[in-house]
Amino acid sequence: MNKNYDLRNSICDVLIKIKKKIIKYGIMIISLFCATCVLSLGYASLSTDMGISNTSVLVSPISDVKIIGASFINGDNSGISNTVDYNTRKVYGNISLPNNDSTVTYRVEIMVAHAETQINEVTISNSNLSYEFINYQIGDILCNTSHECSNGAVISLDVVLKYKNGSYDSNTIDYPFELNFVFGPLDKAVKVDNNYYDTIGEALNLVPTDGTKKDIIILKDLQELVEISAGQNVKFDFDNHSISNIANRPIIENRGTLEIVNGFFNSDSTQGAINNYSDASLKLYDSNIIATGTRQGVYIKGGTVEIGGNTYIRNTTNERAAVQNEGGILTILSGTFVSEANAAVQNKATLVIGMKDGSVDISSPVFQGYTYGINTTRNISFYDGIIKGKDAAINDDFRITTKEDGYYLVNDTETIGSDIYNTLLLELPLEVTFDPNKGTVNESSRYVAKNTKVGVLPVPKMDDYAFVGWYLKDDIDGKKVTKDTIITHNVELIAKWKKASEMMVAKIGTTTYNTLQDALDNASTEYKVVVKLLADAYESVTVPAGKHITFDFTDYTLTSPDNRAAVINFGTLKIKSGTIVSLSTNTATVQNEGGDFEILGGSIIAVGERQAVYNLGGITRVSGTAYLYSSAPNRPVIQSLNNDALVPEVYITGGTIISPRQEAIRIDGGTLTIGSKDGIIDITTPILQGGTYGVRNNGIFNFYDGTIKGRLHSIENDNITEIEENSERVWDNEMINGVKYYFTYLVMN
Repeated sequence: MNKNYDLRNSICDVLIKIKKKIIKYGIMIISLFCATCVLSLGYASLSTDMGISNTSVLVSPISDVKIIGASFINGDNSGISNTVDYNTRKVYGNISLPNNDSTVTYRVEIMVAHAETQINEVTISNSNLSYEFINYQIGDILCNTSHECSNGAVISLDVVLKYKNGSYDSNTIDYPFELNFVFGPLDKAVKVDNNYYDTIGEALNLVPTDGTKKDIIILKDLQELVEISAGQNVKFDFDNHSISNIANRPIIENRGTLEIVNGFFNSDSTQGAINNYSDASLKLYDSNIIATGTRQGVYIKGGTVEIGGNTYIRNTTNERAAVQNEGGILTILSGTFVSEANAAVQNKATLVIGMKDGSVDISSPVFQGYTYGINTTRNISFYDGIIKGKDAAINDDFRITTKEDGYYLVNDTETIGSDIYNTLLLELPLEVTFDPNKGTVNESSRYVAKNTKVGVLPVPKMDDYAFVGWYLKDDIDGKKVTKDTIITHNVELIAKWKKASEMMVAKIGTTTYNTLQDALDNASTEYKVVVKLLADAYESVTVPAGKHITFDFTDYTLTSPDNRAAVINFGTLKIKSGTIVSLSTNTATVQNEGGDFEILGGSIIAVGERQAVYNLGGITRVSGTAYLYSSAPNRPVIQSLNNDALVPEVYITGGTIISPRQEAIRIDGGTLTIGSKDGIIDITTPILQGGTYGVRNNGIFNFYDGTIKGRLHSIENDNITEIEENSERVWDNEMINGVKYYFTYLVMN
């Protein structure tokens, strides 16, 4: 036996006897003296005064309930109490029962300190005696008359001692006795309004359907099917107990108003662990759901669902997500959501992640999916947390249409175990400021996501000076900042100037010019002329009719400084290398006005609101390693249409053409030919990729080589005029930077 435990009982017995002496002489003190010393103070005072060490072992596992009093009430038919005493677990003494029907009644006081408790068993030491409780039945909860069942509640029970049937012997009427009490936790399932039930179902049968809210406390682990009816309003506090499903049914089916806290759900069902139906409302907080069957942790068929706190939901099946929203309004404020074989969240309705409050908490909620963190077919709001997926963080990040003001989406990767996950979160942008250094500039600052390119830079102006470029303000003679410079912290850039008369921008042969337009104006019309850039140029230029020009810009960039095209072509123009950029809001980067225009290499980039190439009745060719890009919200990369009597032609035999928001190519007249009709199919080039369609055609369209991709469809209406002989089309889809694209190409029969 534990000596410390015996010492604890001995100390308490001494204190109890002192208390009884005081009461005997009429001095009133509180009846909880011993319990208060032992439980509230944890024997701290006694340990100090009596030199007891290792006091942590003095509190036994059942020390939250104890007998704190026993007193004689009455004796019937000459029954007499000779002595009575008690300790924490028994009442003992001596009685006289002179007649067969003599009885002695004692009042036993029991204190419950911390947990809802019952008396599991009472044994009596004398084989001639029996006992009977007047106001209690073994197995019932110990509560006082005020329905207080813990936290220091004191319960008074009256117990009658009498002869066991057939045990009366007139020669022996004095009997010692011991009543030994065995306490234990309450063996009931749920508590509602101080009433106790064996199942949740029994308790729910008493919940009205008029919206009156009822709090239901779960007292032990259960296996049960729970159904909340329409009109019922229930809060389940599982008190960290678990519940599992019966057969292939959900654990909880909610058609009413339901709040769940502190629960553990184990589901191996072919249904969701929790199903929420139309017009139902569910709040799930600080709970764990493990779904190891073939369905979701939470299945939302309709209604509203809010999930928060330290909730953790995980599923292991490849058939469903951890949370699946088919038709409800789902708000996830915090928690962790994991799928070991699918998406963490599958959404086909309304989804809000986090709370829009002006700040971002990237630590919660966390979505980690084997395929995607979030797989959604509807637009969603994203304010807090981090999304992780092996295929992509989210299947389509363009579906994030609302986010915390001023924050940027940041894509990265994270290694979890041996797997690499794509991640998506929100971060405050970095600020890039532009000091025009005595000149003027139409953009004073911009915000850029961390670890991304600064992008196409503004062009400042100053009379009689040529703009050399942007440099770090504290290192103006250092390395030039370009559109491809990665921003890792807030930076301030300053413009660098050179007198225009001293600045040589372009050259033809050995002759140099102050501007690119000067070079074009002086170019011969009698032969092909190569024009080179000697520095970045900031101007809008025109190639006159009758001239044959090749731009060889090497590593330099031509940027249009205002809302004009960077290049307007009336002649024959080839782009061999370098970059042409326009931020224009009213015209394209290159406008081909009935001329013959070909891009063999280099880049043409439109980051304003218009096309990269606008083909007006001319011939446009893209080949080699050319790269064309437009981020315009309502314009394609290449747009072609008739110009008076001129019928446009577009030939794409190589290169890459990308628009994240619109078509790669839009033909509003004339002919589009992709690839070469030569009996051979090359699907690697050209590549056309559109944010809507790869190709939108209202003319003649011949398709012989390459791959065409689009988020809505590869080709709008599939209106192809001709494909390579003896070939057929193939359709498929792929993920590109977390976005699903549909693509098509040709294969030989």
